[in-house]
Amino acid sequence: MRRGIRRAKDRSRRAAQRWRDPRERLLALRLARAPLNNAEGSVALQAQAQRDIADGALVMGDMSYYAPRVIRDQGGHGRVIVGNFASVAADADMLLGGMRRSDRVSQFALRVMLETDTDDDLAYGRGDIVIGSDTWVTTGCTVLSGVTIGDGAVVGTQAVVTEDVRPYAIVVGNPAREVGRRFTDEQVEALLRIRWWDWPTDLVRQRVDLLSSPDVGRLIERFDPAR
Repeated sequence: MRRGIRRAKDRSRRAAQRWRDPRERLLALRLARAPLNNAEGSVALQAQAQRDIADGALVMGDMSYYAPRVIRDQGGHGRVIVGNFASVAADADMLLGGMRRSDRVSQFALRVMLETDTDDDLAYGRGDIVIGSDTWVTTGCTVLSGVTIGDGAVVGTQAVVTEDVRPYAIVVGNPAREVGRRFTDEQVEALLRIRWWDWPTDLVRQRVDLLSSPDVGRLIERFDPAR
């Protein structure tokens, strides 16, 4: 097991060095691909991500690449769960815990600092962070514990996500707010029925031209199970 993780880290390090050259990106991804969790096609280029995966704090879906920074602060006992075919920036911060109760007379850690107790029970977390499939979580954003980012959503640069993001929404800012949606509500409902990211990888490969095109109507016409 340790030998396998070490080999994966070596591949990841080589891939990261080549990643800045656009001509090498596809090859870099192939070199970095290594078994993570139970999803053999996932890609994580950071050594810390490999450690987070090994200790169960991070779960990566099939074919997802890069991986967020998992920050486990006081009161945080959840996990970061990333869906399939997700694009997550390497400097996106996922905060598990670190929230502080503000409904008390003092929000200072009085018991600990005055040495009357070993725990003030001030810090807490809201549970797992879930990042859906086909999401794009961009550079420098922060996601708080307990948040679910829906399938197909986009989180803009340096956004601070404090609440759930609905599927295919585009959110920006601090706190993050929805500024648009990638497709119409009806199209989103159809895409969530199709769930192409759950198809076998070979089937995705066969249909890659349509999936990589802007013709969402044609995809829905051909594969929506409600039609």
